Amino acid sequence: MSAYLTTSTASSTYQTQSAMASYLTTSTASSTYQTQSAMSSYPTLSGNNTLSGSTTFTGQTTLSRSVERVQAPTLSTSTISYDFNNGAIGYVTPASTTGLTLNATNVPITGSNQNVSSCSFTLILNTTTNKTWVTTLTVNGTACTIQFAGGSSNVSVTGANFVAQTFSILSLPGESTTVRCLSSVVACS
Repeated sequence: MSAYLTTSTASSTYQTQSAMASYLTTSTASSTYQTQSAMSSYPTLSGNNTLSGSTTFTGQTTLSRSVERVQAPTLSTSTISYDFNNGAIGYVTPASTTGLTLNATNVPITGSNQNVSSCSFTLILNTTTNKTWVTTLTVNGTACTIQFAGGSSNVSVTGANFVAQTFSILSLPGESTTVRCLSSVVACS
């Protein structure tokens, strides 16, 4: 060891046992805590694991692969109700050719993360019969103007059997706008 604790260095930082009303001893600790030698057997994330709730990773996260489940949002005529808690990918078959309205809820862009966050989700639209895409958006009850990649006038789904529309919801530091929405529409035959 290049550095170790001595009586002189410890006394300036730590309290002595005699000055404490109670303290942890080997006998009281062994009934509650694992020993250092046993720590090599702690569980790791490998194989099939399920995490629920909110999980925060700091630093770089590297994944060799990722699988996301596809949800089936509720569709009422030309309005889609999309709950982000059910997944970041939705699949729906539009009931008409009218421009769709997307009401997205539980998008993690408010609260403690407001003004410093972004998240993305994708809708896959089965447009075999009805050629359309999302033109109006609300995020957690707040209207959000969609800014289309290349402009909305360049969106064409005429020959598409499927449309993949991705939404990037942004809340940027120092801006008065609560959320911004960038969207790209890809038509697939």
